Parts: sequence; structure tokens; C-alpha cells
Amino acid sequence: MAMSRKDYVSLAISMGLALRYLEEEKRDGAVWMAVEVADSLNASNLNFDKGRFLDFMYEVADGKRNAEGKVVKKTA
Repeated sequence: MAMSRKDYVSLAISMGLALRYLEEEKRDGAVWMAVEVADSLNASNLNFDKGRFLDFMYEVADGKRNAEGKVVKKTA
């Protein structure tokens, strides 16, 4: 069965959360793995936007999005 947009979002959130809480010395390897996964997804789906997927994942990793993928509002 093909992956849906919801599946891609869930994967990006999971990978982003893993990066967020990963020890710094292990982060480079995890980022490399995430890029490889995105390459594989791109190869199997011509409509897949690798850049958008990785940007979303990095936003979760950096805390700009929460565990549901929603944008975190900045507090004053």
C-alpha cells in the first residue's frame, strides 16, 4: 500500500523528535540517515518533496513545531 501524506508527516515528526532529544555526538549520523530515508522516499514517489520533508523534520527537531507538527508560537 502506498504511503499517504499523513504517513509522511508522521515519519517526519518521529524523525524530528528523535533528533531533538538525541545526544549531540550522535546527531550527525542521524541527520545523514534522515537524508538517506528522504532520498529513498523521493525515489519511490515522484510527487514527494524531499526539501519540504526535511525542512518540516528540522523544524520539529529545532522545537519550532510540536509533537503534533503544529507550529509553536513564540511567547513574549
